[in-house]
Amino acid sequence: MVKPKLILLIICFFIVSMFTFAEELPNGYKKYSFGMSMDEVKDAIKEDSLLKNVREEVLSVRIQPDKQILTVYGDRRNGGYVEKAYFQFNEDKLFYIYLQLSEKKVGYYSLLKSMTDKYGNATNLEPKKASWENDSVRIQIEKPCVLKYTDIKTWDSLSSTEAEMEARKVEKIEREKFLEDL
Repeated sequence: MVKPKLILLIICFFIVSMFTFAEELPNGYKKYSFGMSMDEVKDAIKEDSLLKNVREEVLSVRIQPDKQILTVYGDRRNGGYVEKAYFQFNEDKLFYIYLQLSEKKVGYYSLLKSMTDKYGNATNLEPKKASWENDSVRIQIEKPCVLKYTDIKTWDSLSSTEAEMEARKVEKIEREKFLEDL
């Protein structure tokens, strides 16, 4: 018969190992780091085998005076995993990366398994999306096969007034308290 203390010790080991082996969330995707200028991203695209690195293929759209989106298509000759990529800038600093992936090559559940293995359990898990988040970065996957990297501080500063941001913080604290009480 197995002793209860041994069982408890084994359970504690597995819980601790789950948190120990999870990697820290990256500050971007591959060599594309938040805060890079548009020119730095364009140079990185030239060297990226998953994206078409022909300068004429890069489409830049100015959506507001200080905001731009860079659109790049995936390179089907080198695997075809990325169908399209969007890099969004504010004041010439990268803060958002949107990757539309090939469902035939990757799939939502493959992404979910890979991200869970790498970063641990999702911070938010819903039937059609999952996300991993810390104070500065959010990685989100969505069905059918989308991968998003967001610089949270820049995103929040652009998408909200201070009152809305404070209300969201309060709501998050209340939700965490509710979950703790379950």
